[in-house]
Amino acid sequence: MLYLDAENKISIDEQDLLTGRSCIIGQTGSGKSYAIAVLCESLCKANLGFTIIDTEGEYFGLRESFDVLWATYSNDGDVDLRSIDFSKLARQVIKNNVPLIFDVSEADDPKKEVAKFCRTLYKEAEALRIPHLLIVEEADKFCPQRGECLPELEEISRRGRKRGLGLLVASQRPALINKAILSQCNIQIIGKLSISNDIDAVKTFINDRNLLHSLPDLGPGEFVLSGLGNDVLFKFKKRMTPHKSSAPRIIKRERRKIKEIVNALKAQGLGIEPHITFDDVRKLASKLSHRKYLLFGEKESVSKVDLIYKPMIELKVRLPKNSLLGKRTYVDYYLYFNNYISINAYYEPMYDLSPLKDLSYKEVQVLIQLLYGRGLKTIKSIVRNTDLTEEQVRNTIIKLENKNLVANVSKRGHVNTYDVLMKIEIPYIKSMAQNRLVPSCVPKNIKNSSFEMSSLNNIIKAINQEAEVAEAKTLYFPFYEIILKRGEKERELLINGLTGKVSKFVKI
Repeated sequence: MLYLDAENKISIDEQDLLTGRSCIIGQTGSGKSYAIAVLCESLCKANLGFTIIDTEGEYFGLRESFDVLWATYSNDGDVDLRSIDFSKLARQVIKNNVPLIFDVSEADDPKKEVAKFCRTLYKEAEALRIPHLLIVEEADKFCPQRGECLPELEEISRRGRKRGLGLLVASQRPALINKAILSQCNIQIIGKLSISNDIDAVKTFINDRNLLHSLPDLGPGEFVLSGLGNDVLFKFKKRMTPHKSSAPRIIKRERRKIKEIVNALKAQGLGIEPHITFDDVRKLASKLSHRKYLLFGEKESVSKVDLIYKPMIELKVRLPKNSLLGKRTYVDYYLYFNNYISINAYYEPMYDLSPLKDLSYKEVQVLIQLLYGRGLKTIKSIVRNTDLTEEQVRNTIIKLENKNLVANVSKRGHVNTYDVLMKIEIPYIKSMAQNRLVPSCVPKNIKNSSFEMSSLNNIIKAINQEAEVAEAKTLYFPFYEIILKRGEKERELLINGLTGKVSKFVKI
C-alpha cells in the first residue's frame, strides 16, 4: 500500500494506482504539485516504475533522494531527448522499474513530443506487460475538453490497463480536461476548487455532499480522496525532496543504476534487444515441458537456454509523394524480410514472395500485372501499365509459359488473353511497411543465413516502378533456443525474444 498522510491511515493500493486511471485536481495554491511529488516519492520508495510528464521542469528535485532518470530537451539532464530513441527509452524504464522525469519544459513543441513518447510508451507496454504508471501534469494542455486531444492519451485511458500501463492526469482546471478521459478515472484526489465550473466537473466523483461543498475552503495540502469506498478528507504528508526549477545547474553526482540505464540507451549495435529475460524463458520452458504420459510419468527437464540472433533484412524504400504545391516529395517506408518472406516488427510472417525470387525483373513485372486487378489481361493492357515494350512483354510471356507460370486461356477474336497459374499474393509496398526497428545492442551467437539482395530489389521495383530502395542492411532479431530433455530424447523450441511466443516460423 502507498500511504499518503503522516499518520499512515490513508492509502492507495499499488496495483490499482499503477494499472488504473486516477486524477489529482486542485487549483493554484492547493498543493497539487506538492501532492504529486509526495506520490512520486512513495512510488520511488516502493521501487515502482513511473513516468511523469513535467511541463515546468519542477520535479527533478526527486533526484536528490532517489535514483530517478531525468530526460530533458537540453544538456542539463541525464539524457538529452533530442538525440535519444524513444523506443529504447520507454523499453528501459518499463523493464527496469525506473522512475522517469520526461521534462518538456524546454521542448519547442511539448504537445508533439508528448504525443510521440506516449505512442511509444503504449507500444512498449503492450509488448512487455509490466505495470508502469504514466503521470501527466497540466493534463488540460494535452487532452483539453475543447480543441485537439492527443489520441495517444485517449487510447491509454481506454485500453492501457490490460497492457499494464496506468494513467494519472493532473490539472488545476478539471472543467478544461477532456471528459472522456476524466470520466475514466476511478480514483480521484481533489483539492481546493473555487470556480463553479470546476466544482461541477468533479461533483459526480464525490458522494459526500458536505465534502463537495467544502472544496472552496480547503487549505494547502488538504484533499478529498474518493473512488475507494467512503470519501475521506486528509492532508498529504511532508514532502522529502525539495521543489526546484530547471534554471540552476545541477551538481554532478555519482550514479548507480541510472548510469547503467544511460549506457544501455546509448549503446550501438545491430541487435534488437529482447523484451523478456532468461528467467521469464525458463519459467515458460517449464510450462511447455511434457510428461511421458498425459498426466503422469517423467517430465521433460530444461537442458539448455541460449539467446541467439537470427538475421533480418531492413529495406528503406522511398516512394514519391506529390505536395499540394505540385512539388514532388518523397516518403520513406521500412520493410523487413526473412529471406523472401515479408515479416512484421515481431518477426512474424506477412507475405511470402519466395516464388518470385528466381525470376527476372521483366518476368516479375508481367506476373504482377496479371495478378493485380480483375479479369484476364492482354499484351497491350500489360504494356500500358509497365515500362516494357510490346515485344518485351511477348518474349517475357513466352518465358513464363515455358516455366508453367502463365497460360494462354482464351481468345477474343485474334487477341490472346493470359492468366497466372501460380498462387501468390502480391502486396502493396505500404501494406508491408512497419515502424522502424532501432537496434540497441551488439548481438552475439548469430545464426547466419545466405540471402541474395539483388533479387529482392527487383521484386520491390517490380511491385512499384516508382519505388527506390534507398538503403538495405541486416539486423539481428533475438530468439531463445530451448532444449527440453527426457532420458535420451531431446526436443527443441524457439521462443520469440520480443513476444515470448513459441516460434513456428523460424527454424533453429
